[in-house]
Amino acid sequence: MKPGEISGPIENGNTGAVLSLLEKQEPSAQDFAAKKDQIRDSLLQSKQQELFGLFVQNVREQMQKIRQDQDNEDEMKSLSRAQAPEEG
Repeated sequence: MKPGEISGPIENGNTGAVLSLLEKQEPSAQDFAAKKDQIRDSLLQSKQQELFGLFVQNVREQMQKIRQDQDNEDEMKSLSRAQAPEEG
């Protein structure tokens, strides 16, 4: 983005944001070299947390689907027993 530009919507979980860039400052070569590893580690950690969050969400969705399938199966068995002729 260039100074003065406004970003599109950025989703962040249950919230969102729109950014406006007021000014842009490029780091000096020395500053960048000194903080390069720290920046890389921070970005890597952020991506790892994002992927783990997606993994957990996927596992929860799969567990809910399995639970729903089990509930449906139990309901079908219950209905089948209720409609079966009684032996006597």
